[in-house]
Amino acid sequence: IAMVGIYFCERKALAYGIAMSGSGIGTFILAPVVQLLIEHYSWRGALLILGGFVSNLCVCGALLRPIILKEEEACPLPVDSECEYAVKPPTVNGVPMGKAVVDKLEVDAKQPCLQSMQEYHFLLMPDFLVLAGSFLLLASGCSLPFVYLVPYALDVGVGHQHAAFLMSILGVIDIVGNITFGWLTDRR
Repeated sequence: IAMVGIYFCERKALAYGIAMSGSGIGTFILAPVVQLLIEHYSWRGALLILGGFVSNLCVCGALLRPIILKEEEACPLPVDSECEYAVKPPTVNGVPMGKAVVDKLEVDAKQPCLQSMQEYHFLLMPDFLVLAGSFLLLASGCSLPFVYLVPYALDVGVGHQHAAFLMSILGVIDIVGNITFGWLTDRR
């Protein structure tokens, strides 16, 4: 998910939607597979097999790296010694600034307290506070169906296979929702 923003500039929301639909694909496929593994190998064997599967995913994730464009290779950005990240030289409308302006910027950069306050002023903006509150509610309520759906289905008399199939349905809804809303977000 973190690499999607680096690889895509256009249709980024759709790309995120497709990447996020991977969790729905996993839910769709793994729900019945886990049920079969539990029936054949007990819960300990199923967890051992799933642990081996996830360790392979960790290796795949470690192989992902940001792309480097040919323009960046030819002209690498200078590295700021204090922050240790690449910085672009200051420009106005694509034209490099004069030395006096650059010196003034360096004087301004020596006021770290003021800069850090300016960097984090968004934390008090009402829009950000609403977004943070909605994410808090999302995080507390999003996983509840995944945790309680199968035990509830078993409690009301649904068979093990059908209860696992309910999770697969939830996975399909997740796939369709992520891709649809990613596509809608990219539309003007």
